[in-house]
Amino acid sequence: MWFRNTLIIYLKKPIMNNSAQQLYSTVLPQTETVGYAQACQEVMQRLLYALINESSDQRQRILTTVNDQFKVRRIVLPSNGGVLTCIEANDKNITVYLSVVLLRNDGDLTELNVMALLNCILELWKTDDACSEKIRAEINNCLDHLAMAFDHEAEHTDQVSHYIKASILAKQSVFQQRETLLNSEIIPFKGHPIHVCAKTKMGFSRQDVLAYSPEFSPKVNLQLLAIHRSHLVHSDEIDIWTKYSAELLSHKQAEDYIIMPVHPWQYEHVISKVYKAHIDSGVLFKLDDEAMEVLPTLSMRTALLPATPNQPFYHIKVPINVQATSVKRSLTLRDLYNGIEFSKRIPAMVQRIPSLANKSGRMIGDVCAAHFKIQGETNPGLSFLLRNDPINYCLPEETMIVAAALTHCTKLHPIPLLCQFIDQSKLSAEIYLDRLIETLLVMPLEVFLYEGIALDLHGQNTMIVFDESHQVCALAYRDLGSVQVVDISPSFNEQKHLFYGQASTFMNYKDTVSELMHTLFNNLIGGIISCTASAYAIPEQQIWRKVKATSMRIIQSCKVPDQVKNDFCEMLFSPSLMIKPLLKMRIAEKTLYQAIPNPMFNIN
Repeated sequence: MWFRNTLIIYLKKPIMNNSAQQLYSTVLPQTETVGYAQACQEVMQRLLYALINESSDQRQRILTTVNDQFKVRRIVLPSNGGVLTCIEANDKNITVYLSVVLLRNDGDLTELNVMALLNCILELWKTDDACSEKIRAEINNCLDHLAMAFDHEAEHTDQVSHYIKASILAKQSVFQQRETLLNSEIIPFKGHPIHVCAKTKMGFSRQDVLAYSPEFSPKVNLQLLAIHRSHLVHSDEIDIWTKYSAELLSHKQAEDYIIMPVHPWQYEHVISKVYKAHIDSGVLFKLDDEAMEVLPTLSMRTALLPATPNQPFYHIKVPINVQATSVKRSLTLRDLYNGIEFSKRIPAMVQRIPSLANKSGRMIGDVCAAHFKIQGETNPGLSFLLRNDPINYCLPEETMIVAAALTHCTKLHPIPLLCQFIDQSKLSAEIYLDRLIETLLVMPLEVFLYEGIALDLHGQNTMIVFDESHQVCALAYRDLGSVQVVDISPSFNEQKHLFYGQASTFMNYKDTVSELMHTLFNNLIGGIISCTASAYAIPEQQIWRKVKATSMRIIQSCKVPDQVKNDFCEMLFSPSLMIKPLLKMRIAEKTLYQAIPNPMFNIN
């Protein structure tokens, strides 16, 4: 009863003493918009997720009360930090935080805005001052850019609505399929669903964000440099690129030169300065009268290339040395070349792995790559990777959607795209989810059990394929350069030397399974369950029960030794699900794993 009285007092008039106000106050941007308020709500939700899931045993210290209007969560903070009370409401499928209040053990009662909540978390985790300043700067940057995206949505709501509606319609041509996939790269503008720095772009101005981020539908003119082959390192298949680029150039391409595409930001801020001596000496020759117009995808540094006659569709990946989300988006040698080596293995994998053979699972191959040769440089600032457009793997009348777009929703567009596919299919939500879960699980589990490869299945790298009746028919995966492999996998015993960054590519069994648990089960499937459970009033545990049963059936059907199956099941269905604590990883600046209660443990 005492808590209830406290909350009533707060709702009438916020209580804040001077010391608490000084501790948690923060300077907000001069111009606050409706989009900024929405951005604060979004980041507030992610911070609370981090507090609950990234603190040891924190999930055991939560008392939740729900009525028809509100949900109240009281979170007992560690280290005598007090009690955090969150009053939440649901507005068109969007969680709205009516108040977040910190009651300290000494009786201080403090209203927390988003930055004050961040400061509270940093204090609880005993983060040093320099690191705290860095994290505050990154989240302020995220808030600013997320606000721009929300405001853009409000100003272009008809255009966004068109993208969403067109995704459901039948596709009459491969060009419509390609347009739909590109639109789905634009829709999920909130970025990574649980990362607190989802829209952070340290190094970009506001004008750069508008000019290069996919949610603003920009057309980007890649700059072109001609470089003699003797100054380049490239993969064997580089002539595929030279043939393609020749179709777009107005001048004939010299055979002993290769055209290097460069992002315009990268050229202005990196190439023109770091490589100035090479430009002045003529080693790098800029084609001032040439450019290549591309359309950025969800990852921003990967873009859709123009179509050319009688050639496949392609995507291009180029470095942009800004910190987007949590890392600088350069291209390592691992990023450039490992995906090509993995792609060479796909034909053999199709012979062994049933989901690849029947096309319910599709791996998007990397084609070729090149980088400017400088001794000792491991993150070449002048480089590119050519990748197959996922549409090359689509059958007629199929629709391919980036997974992140399926669960995205906002106040202006409250019905997730996945729910619209479910409703159009005329199937019950339960039957539809059964088929969806099967499709999400079969390729990743088979690829791991047969090859020891953990696919990096977050919403940006993963695409869901729908047939003409709006039912799920396949899972597609791109970015093979980012996968991890069990270091004792027999499939790679004699081939590890072909791969760059072996310490990041070949990992011990426990860490590799943890990667798969984090991306496949926590991120991809967890996000879909959260979305559909609330939309169709299905208990989450009921869906997780189906996930477990389907996983067990797929695992048992694989033709691998029983010990391999048993070891995998022991970890997959253990009491703990391993996730990456993304905020703590930003603080520590290294990969970490955190155990949370496994929703598949102890359910029949």
